[in-house]
Amino acid sequence: MRTDLDVTSQPLVLPFTGTRIISFAQLAQGPASVQLLADLGADVIKIERPGTGSLERTYRLRNGESLLFHMLHRNQKSVTLNLKAPEGIEIVRQLIGSADVVAENFRPGVMDRLGLGYAELSKLNPRLVYLSASGFGPTGPYVSRPGQDLILQGLTGLAAATGKADDLPTPAGSSVIDLHSAALNAFGIAAALLHREKTGKGQLITASLLDAAVHLQTENVFDTANGIKKQRSASGLASPGASAPYGVYQTKTDFITLSDVSLKALAEAIDEPALLDFTEAEALTRRDEVRVLVARRMLDRTAEEWLEHLLAAGIWCGPVKDYEALLSDPQFIHAKLLFETQHPRLGTLRNIRSPITLSEAPAERQPRQVAPELGQHTSEILAGLGLTAEDVARLKAAGTI
Repeated sequence: MRTDLDVTSQPLVLPFTGTRIISFAQLAQGPASVQLLADLGADVIKIERPGTGSLERTYRLRNGESLLFHMLHRNQKSVTLNLKAPEGIEIVRQLIGSADVVAENFRPGVMDRLGLGYAELSKLNPRLVYLSASGFGPTGPYVSRPGQDLILQGLTGLAAATGKADDLPTPAGSSVIDLHSAALNAFGIAAALLHREKTGKGQLITASLLDAAVHLQTENVFDTANGIKKQRSASGLASPGASAPYGVYQTKTDFITLSDVSLKALAEAIDEPALLDFTEAEALTRRDEVRVLVARRMLDRTAEEWLEHLLAAGIWCGPVKDYEALLSDPQFIHAKLLFETQHPRLGTLRNIRSPITLSEAPAERQPRQVAPELGQHTSEILAGLGLTAEDVARLKAAGTI
């Protein structure tokens, strides 16, 4: 019986090879959703406006290129279509016939007004899986409000839960809700495709940043809903529901983190017998007093000295690094989380690999194509629908593509 997992000499078969996704995704939430599937073989066709392209192409420019667009659109194709032109809508409807998935994250109602909502497109293709993502979902009092990562961090408690008790509400330093939503959306698409394999039926997936934000904060929202009051600590422990010493501490040099640990074990490790005066329950109820004792001891050594000592003692801890330091971290490098591609205007572009590694499709063998030029694949895709070069020229002259 074969036991090796070496697949480098075998044909690469990715899980979503042969799955066609028509993407109307925009900004971060939507494009990041389909990129996860593109990394694993999906044929993603992004529909963009002729001439200007999607909004993401205008952010964080370098040499005329959007780094945001390159971050979110690897392994995808670009087709330009004017969705206000009848022929543009007709081309989309033709594409739907060969599509497995449609993904969009416009405000609710936009796709319906274009005649491209699930109710209409599922008539053309009953096997269609349709992701409709938005800020707050398809109905409700906030349905017409703008939904964006920071707005949801503020609304759902994340900003209010972060920082010290007297601080302003403090948002996370990254678009955590957008990217968590994207992962959930990709999971939903995969689940719907699996359901279709069993039933032959497509379906509508409704997702929102609100759903994702609440799921991301399951611990705090669950506890609060069940009568456990959550409050930020005065001294800035890392979670409103955590016992001391859970948080970030200054050493002689840099900062380190201390995670879940018993006070008895910590008292011995840092030579602070006063910690033994507190019960484990008081590590929560008197957490600011405990933190003061720990913080005092942390100033006795450098970060490197504490990490070596505490890890040897079995204390859960780690360094605090900025993004530049992360790039040179030995575990980050070992995990090969970055890969390089070449771009005619940007030169060497370092991108982040897929977070999903499969034994039959290891990360280093997954596709690594740079984000497409605007409309780069329009002629190719239209030719696949049977349009001639003359048809394409006519549509371009009319502003349809």
